[in-house]
Amino acid sequence: MNRNNVHERIPWLAWPSVLSLDAVLVAVVWQQLLLQGFCDRGSTWPEAGSLGATVWLIYVADRLLDAVRLDVSAPHTLRHGFYLRHRRVFIVLWIAVLTLNAFVVVHYLPHELLRGGVLLATAVLIYGAGVHFSPLRSPVLPAERRHDVTGRLIPKEVRVGMLFSLGVTLSVWTELISGGTSGVGLVPLTVTTGVLAVLFAGNCMLVAQFEREMDEAQSFPSIATESCSPTRKGRSRWVSATILSMMLLPLVLLVMPMPALVLLAAAMSAAGLCVAATIRSPAQPNLDARQRARSQRACGQRARGQGAHSQRARGQRGARGQRACFDVRGAWVDAAVWAPPLTVVWLGLL
Repeated sequence: MNRNNVHERIPWLAWPSVLSLDAVLVAVVWQQLLLQGFCDRGSTWPEAGSLGATVWLIYVADRLLDAVRLDVSAPHTLRHGFYLRHRRVFIVLWIAVLTLNAFVVVHYLPHELLRGGVLLATAVLIYGAGVHFSPLRSPVLPAERRHDVTGRLIPKEVRVGMLFSLGVTLSVWTELISGGTSGVGLVPLTVTTGVLAVLFAGNCMLVAQFEREMDEAQSFPSIATESCSPTRKGRSRWVSATILSMMLLPLVLLVMPMPALVLLAAAMSAAGLCVAATIRSPAQPNLDARQRARSQRACGQRARGQGAHSQRARGQRGARGQRACFDVRGAWVDAAVWAPPLTVVWLGLL
């Protein structure tokens, strides 16, 4: 990959992530499988379309906000560089998809599902505001204060896993509750929602671990970059606990009260994530020793409360060369959470 070429060739495995379609695929296939397992029907086009569009809108907004702060002279991910270069196109698409999605949601979704979606959307907005506009991201805030507060918060990867799981299962929750299902009947769905939250959080944690050096260079907060802070032991425990949970899930799921097809897909996803976690990092031609040292210095600067300011200053002076990196392990980790449910759904159709 040529660092000096702004329009770098994008590997085909990177396109789903670059276009924010990976999360859409995960959400839609799990929704389809869950509705088949719990409600004996497939998802309708308004349900699948509105969920996919909503997930796409959330992920694109998150990446556009990250791209605003991107320092192109420092190591960064391929998708962040892509969103920075094509931000105007994505803003236009975002507005168009938002308008179309609002029309579909208002005119075609059941009112019960719409009410639940509004509540969940509010929670997502609160989460997004906390991540992107929190005073804790200010470079003038003392590092000790920032790490003290963030160390007491639930890691954002865990929050993403919980919100994503609730979004994927929302149609099932709405149908079972509106249909008068007893509390006992909701137990399997509660268990399934918790299991999916662990899987999705584990996916986010592994991606954060794979992209740690780029996030450190950009001063992007994640559970992996926090390991250079005084709270590293607490954060490491979150990662260890989640990975251990994924390792045990295939065995624990055998006694879980879940539909058989959902259980099978969840066990396959957990096994896939465990395998992906053991894959060693491939050589990154764009992340040489000098750049690695730079990202490590950025980690130290952030610990002193200076990282974000220095990264922005370097971005303003920055070189034209784009040091965009793509870790193929991220694609495998994403495939681990969408391929099993897609396979099970496809086999069910046969």
